[in-house]
Order: sequence, then C-alpha cells, then structure tokens
Amino acid sequence: MVVAIPLFHQRVAPRFDCASTFLLTEVDAVGMLTQRQIRLHAAPVAERVEFLSELGVDALICGGIDTGAAELLRRRGICVIDWVAGEVANVVACFLHNELTPRSIVDHEGRCCGRWRFSKAVPDLGVDQERLRQHWKVNGRKTHE
Repeated sequence: MVVAIPLFHQRVAPRFDCASTFLLTEVDAVGMLTQRQIRLHAAPVAERVEFLSELGVDALICGGIDTGAAELLRRRGICVIDWVAGEVANVVACFLHNELTPRSIVDHEGRCCGRWRFSKAVPDLGVDQERLRQHWKVNGRKTHE
C-alpha cells in the first residue's frame, strides 16, 4: 500500500491543494518499507489527483481538502483520510497502528489525542474503514475490529 501525505515542513500540510511536497510511504503487512519525498509544482487539483494515481497511491492522509478534490481521489480508488493534524512521523506511526481516522489530531507520541469538530454544514467525507480493513486482511495485517 502506498500512502501519500502533503507536507508543510515536518507537519501534515493544512491544505491538499496548496502543498508542493508530498511524502510517499510504502507500507506492507508488517509496517513501513520505504519513504521518499516528491515535489509537485503548482498544478490544478485534477492534475494532482492524476499524478498521485499514476504513482500508485492507495491512500491520502491530508489536512484540509475540498469536497470536489476528495471525490476525484475516491473515483480513482484512493482512500482519503482528511482533516488530520500533526507531525508527519507521528501521523505515520498512528496510521501504522490502525488508529488514524478523519479529523484526528495526533500527539508527539503518535497517538490520536483529539478530533476536529465542525458544524453540521461541513460534510464528514470520512474514510472507508471497511476498505482499509479488507486491504489489511488480504495482505496479512492484523486489524482492530
């Protein structure tokens, strides 16, 4: 599984559509295999989605993202875990422990320490938890059910 995270220094970027650097993390049933950073110069959202799709990204962990961009990603088969805040290393650790959910605030120990709260006017784009569980089952990773 390839996970992409838009970066702002060492943190998850606050906006998917404004980030110029992404961290690509390859994960298997045991844990993290490789990480690499890629630069993405200013590009419209559709081009960003196409680029991530061509790189074989399975999941995107991001801060803010608009509904249209999230829908484009989902149509490409990319799972979106949105409105996540924290240091990237800690967010990856939280993801590897199957504890990362949309709207998570991740602490310095790689644990979810809170969730963003929005008005009911903001849709919960959510993450397809069942799809992630199925991926882990197929690839031999233990899930929390």
